Amino acid sequence: MVKTANKINKNNGFALIELLVSVTLFIIISTIVAGAVSNLFINNRLSKSNELLSSNLELIIEDISRNARVGKNFYCGAAGDNKLTRDCVNPSSIFSFTTEYGERVTYDYDVGGKTLYKKVGNNQSIKLSNIPITFFKVWVQGSSKSDLLQPQATILVSGQVVQGTYSKNLTLQTSVTQRVIDSLN
Repeated sequence: MVKTANKINKNNGFALIELLVSVTLFIIISTIVAGAVSNLFINNRLSKSNELLSSNLELIIEDISRNARVGKNFYCGAAGDNKLTRDCVNPSSIFSFTTEYGERVTYDYDVGGKTLYKKVGNNQSIKLSNIPITFFKVWVQGSSKSDLLQPQATILVSGQVVQGTYSKNLTLQTSVTQRVIDSLN
């Protein structure tokens, strides 16, 4: 009877070359994943900035149009008496009107501070946005009762957000027509 010797392989570890290949592959994959995650965070921050810009400008436009729509005595330029009206062919950075409750509301844009303020009656002005407002202009037409036109204001507002080297500008425009019939005003 012939006995055959069973060879037992006692090589239970990794060869050095296998270990080097594994570590190299791990480093390459980790670098790719780290870059993708970094871009994900940057894009998320930019998306939130864009959303903040959009929502702030929409809030400003909504506030002005909702209040002006039911107001009267549209006045373009420095705020006047509650009963005064004034058109402006050239745009103004100040817009005021009388609310349905008889209070004078004034929106005043500070160019240097890039801030839009709202003042109701004799109360202190409040800042309308936490983002820089880069542009605010209002055109008013038909504010006089004798012109047979219904008062209308066209409002243009722009804002900007900056994240590092990235900056985003957004401009919104709306027109508001006074609901109260001018001849009944």
